[in-house]
Amino acid sequence: MIFYVVILATLSILLISSWLLESNMPVIIMGIIMIVTAGLRYNTGFDYDSYHMVYSEIANGTTLSSITPHFESGFMMLNWCAIQLGISFNLFLLFFSGLTLGLLTLFLVKLNDPELASMALYYYFVRFFFTRDMGQIRSSFAAVVCLFAIRSMIREKRYRAILLVLLASFFQKVALILLVTFVLVYLIKKHLNILTFLIVTILTGITSKVISGLLTSHAELLGDYSTYITADSFISGSGLSNPVIWMQFFIGLIAIIVFYQITSGVNRRQFLTDAVDQSLESIQYVVAIYIVGMLILILLNQLPTAAGRTSTVLNTVEILIIPLIIRRCVSRMLQLPVFMFLAVVVWYVFFMHMELLNFIPYTSSLGVFD
Repeated sequence: MIFYVVILATLSILLISSWLLESNMPVIIMGIIMIVTAGLRYNTGFDYDSYHMVYSEIANGTTLSSITPHFESGFMMLNWCAIQLGISFNLFLLFFSGLTLGLLTLFLVKLNDPELASMALYYYFVRFFFTRDMGQIRSSFAAVVCLFAIRSMIREKRYRAILLVLLASFFQKVALILLVTFVLVYLIKKHLNILTFLIVTILTGITSKVISGLLTSHAELLGDYSTYITADSFISGSGLSNPVIWMQFFIGLIAIIVFYQITSGVNRRQFLTDAVDQSLESIQYVVAIYIVGMLILILLNQLPTAAGRTSTVLNTVEILIIPLIIRRCVSRMLQLPVFMFLAVVVWYVFFMHMELLNFIPYTSSLGVFD
């Protein structure tokens, strides 16, 4: 675990540097460290064996349609192209990590707010990096592309947003849930408040068993995805007592209080900065997307793997919501210490209690590190 503590400490120094220097250069270095960490791993991570097996089968001449597990066409074609170029699996993993985390870093740097960018990337590391970039890499890439789609929708570039979602779906089909979410957000954004949030959340929890039962009884309609709602290994969980659900519930509740309820006297176009991405309307849009993701987790709480896979592209905006809440509610001098404390707590909880101990030791092309 020492290796990961050193990585976290290094990222912490870069986070502080970004604040002190008011520069995105430390953010870029943070991104590079994460790319190298995820890209150079060997036999480390939840899905490493599955991805390695698929890559090997393609390299051995097996037709793409007959490979099991069968991933989305975009990812399979990217594997095929890499093999045609003579790229080894380990080099492909490094390339894919660079592509995903490079795009994420670019997205954050383009906010033109080094403080927010550094906080968001740091939070991404403690919250999502291990399960995604060290595991479900298709999900990670799709989620990052969907961040660009959300930005395009906020800027009213709807066709671009739709095309980006479709691109993401070639790597993770459930990215298409974002198109449905765009419609839902349009319908609910103006009606979000504490009361409606609590009512809808309670109703969602009440109906969750019925919905889960319907999905299970019609699992064959989901094709390859039916495994996620029928196999015992994917449906065993803690239901509504899942701590991640409660964490997202309270984050959503606080976000609604901060960005929907306490808005009197606020300049709506210059809520945090003069950038459209950080106007009050834009932040409310992002919060509404997060609320939909939380409701999906609750609705499918009896099917935890399906719930996580379906909501993952929506819940990624948590990396923006947490820093924005802290910047809104905490005095300037305390913002960074409070954020870092909360982030380290999140990292510790997820690392110690979400089977992430399986990542120890860190095995890479350069050696084994405890």
